[in-house]
Amino acid sequence: MDANIKFVKRFCELVDEGSQILATLCRLSDAEKTAIAQLDPSALQDSVTQKQQQLERLAENTLQRNQTLVELGFSADEQGLKLLLAGLSPAIAEQVSSRWNTLTTQLKQASELNQRNEQIVHRSQKNLSRLVSILQGQSPKTTIYNEAGHKGNYSAQNTLGKA
Repeated sequence: MDANIKFVKRFCELVDEGSQILATLCRLSDAEKTAIAQLDPSALQDSVTQKQQQLERLAENTLQRNQTLVELGFSADEQGLKLLLAGLSPAIAEQVSSRWNTLTTQLKQASELNQRNEQIVHRSQKNLSRLVSILQGQSPKTTIYNEAGHKGNYSAQNTLGKA
């Protein structure tokens, strides 16, 4: 049983480490958003590089956590975690469960922040494409009324580059 306690302790340490990594990812996502808003490519590159490093750490942490569950005789999935918790004393199970809930909350927050940044970048790319299209005179929505009072498409005549 001492060996199992050792593995449970190691599992908890890995869960805590994973939570810390995810908290760092959340902070980096906020820094990334700031860099995007300030159009600072250097800061953006730094944020992306640091996020990549943290994601690599998280992948290694997840692998170790899964390996620890397997060494305890459980599958490395939600069912395995439930079985682990069921086999522990209530006090220890509560500690493990609390730590696990912190990890999953951090994971959800990191995912939401990453998705937010992805949407900002996508919207910025779309706006930039639209601006380039307008500058090149390729805006398909440009219509002007002609002499007969009908809508005419004069998009080919509105190139700002010709001005």
